[in-house]
Amino acid sequence: MDLGAHCLDLLRFFLGESTRVMAMVDTLAFNYPVEDTATVILKFENQAQGIIDACFNIPHRENLLEVYGIKGTILALRTIGPFEDPKMKLITDEAVKELDIPCINRYKAEIEHFSECIEKDLEPSITGIDGLKNTQLILAAYESEKSGRAVEIG
Repeated sequence: MDLGAHCLDLLRFFLGESTRVMAMVDTLAFNYPVEDTATVILKFENQAQGIIDACFNIPHRENLLEVYGIKGTILALRTIGPFEDPKMKLITDEAVKELDIPCINRYKAEIEHFSECIEKDLEPSITGIDGLKNTQLILAAYESEKSGRAVEIG
């Protein structure tokens, strides 16, 4: 429910809504009351599939994000989490491009955006409905872990 939730956000942003989720969740390395390791497999309305591997027990993680499509691939390193040196690459038949990703203080930007929405009576870019849908996916993942089966998302 920690950084893995942000991975769900990203996949929903890229791929749309999920229709099915399957998960394996464990506490393998630390004596936490919650999991330190989770693997989640998702199916989306557009038939795309996604995999999230969220682990707190990897000492030198790069937090790799890979998006594969029929027209190209996006590889991103150090874009999820407390990193200050994100890197992204776009690979197509025509070229391999290193993309310049500005490093911003994400927490500051989040608070500034929320404050602006309150001051100007604007809808936040991430709504309560987005949070609800993410929570539904997380709960479905936990249900999948308990049942050992994929869970359909209504």
